[in-house]
Order: sequence, then structure tokens, then C-alpha cells
Amino acid sequence: MIRRLIRHVLIALLCGALIFVILNVAAWYNLRGQRNMCRNQDFTRFYGLRVLGMQIADYREKHGVLPDTLAEIPDVHTILQQPGEPLLDSWGNPFQYRREGETYELFSYGRDGQPGGVGLDADLYVDGRNRERALPTFRQFFLTNDKDEVARDGFLVAGVEAAFLVFCFTLMTIKGTTRTGHPMTAWRYVWFTLVVLVIATGMGLMLLPLHIPNGH
Repeated sequence: MIRRLIRHVLIALLCGALIFVILNVAAWYNLRGQRNMCRNQDFTRFYGLRVLGMQIADYREKHGVLPDTLAEIPDVHTILQQPGEPLLDSWGNPFQYRREGETYELFSYGRDGQPGGVGLDADLYVDGRNRERALPTFRQFFLTNDKDEVARDGFLVAGVEAAFLVFCFTLMTIKGTTRTGHPMTAWRYVWFTLVVLVIATGMGLMLLPLHIPNGH
């Protein structure tokens, strides 16, 4: 009796854990490029770099040349609400500006403040050339606790709730099946687990798009 109960609990825990992983992988894949999911990245890319890019364009139109440094741009500190030098991104690292003749590069080194990197640590360019590389990795999405870096706490809570419901449903269904007089063989356990996973995953994936626009 106790061995059977332990076996049932383990099967239910397995189903719940798999649902938790599947839903969080789906959330990461669908939401990693959405606005407001990575707030520091978004602020640097869509505000800091964009404003600086427009100010550089205005300076070139007015003076006929590119500025040698960002400090030459009038009122840029007031616009970005940064009184001192150098101008900083969301992580407190200096924006990078390099003039090469009539062209220039404007970028941020990302969260780690170092060249290169992947996901939250990737370099962010004003022209968006590195956008795909700057998408957060699953490890960063799942393990980063700072909501300004990755706003995913709601998905973790929803995943835990879904896993708990699947655990309870699986446990009760297995017990109900056993009481009807049909013994749960190894193949029945496998088949039952697959059915539960398919149904629960399908429901979770159908509900997931409803949460994408506002990030809940």
C-alpha cells in the first residue's frame, strides 16, 4: 500500500515538474523579445541610445559634421537627466561613441559593461544590429532575480500553480483508476503520464498568448 502510494506521488510529481518546465520554456521563447520584459535593456535601447542618436543627427544637420564626443552635444545631459560625465546607460556604464570620418558607432556594453556577451550581457547598438544576440538566454530568464533585468516573476508563480494543479489532478486520477479494479502496470503509468502532459501542455499553451501583451 505504501509503495503504491509512493509510486503514485512520484508519477504526479513528475507530471507537475514537467509542466512547470514546459510552460516556462514556452514563456521564455515567446516573451523574451517583448517590451517591458527586460526593462534595463529596453530603457537603454529605446530611450538612451535612441535619444543620443537623434541628438547626434541634429548636431550633424546643424554643424555639418559629427561631434567628436558626446560631450559636444548641447543639452544632452538635461535631456537624459544626467548632470555629470560620462553619459551612462541603465546599468551605470558609459555609453560608447566612436566617430570614424562621416560615420559613427553608438552602443552600450550591456549589463556586464564588457565587450561582447550574450543575452543581458550583449552589446546594444543604436542601429539594432545585435538584437537577436541580446535576447535573454533561458538561464538568464529563469535565474535572474532582478525584475528590472527580467520581469518574469508572474510566470514562475503561474508555473508553480499549474504544476500543483497537475500534481493534484494526476494523483486523484491515478487513485480513481486504481479503485475501479484496473491495475496500473508500467505501460499504463507511461500512457497516463503522456496523456496528462499533452492535455495540460495544450491548455497552458492556449492560455499563454493571453498573457503576452501586458507581461502578466
